[in-house]
Amino acid sequence: MRKGELANLEWRDVDFERSVIKISPKAGWTPKGKRGREIPINDELLPVLLKLKENSKGRYVVEKTNDKPYNRGAG
Repeated sequence: MRKGELANLEWRDVDFERSVIKISPKAGWTPKGKRGREIPINDELLPVLLKLKENSKGRYVVEKTNDKPYNRGAG
């Protein structure tokens, strides 16, 4: 997964039933190649994502405290 994809990953993009992460364009952000794709969730990643989801207060998988996506270039 690319850094930009991770920074813009929302919980709605994580399909726990199918064990895939869906990368797709969003308002203000487009993945490299301009098209969506799916990344399988392996057995090691699944419990990590479940724990993150349990402790999450916002819509982003990796987020700042103000429910904004984490941007590696911004403070």
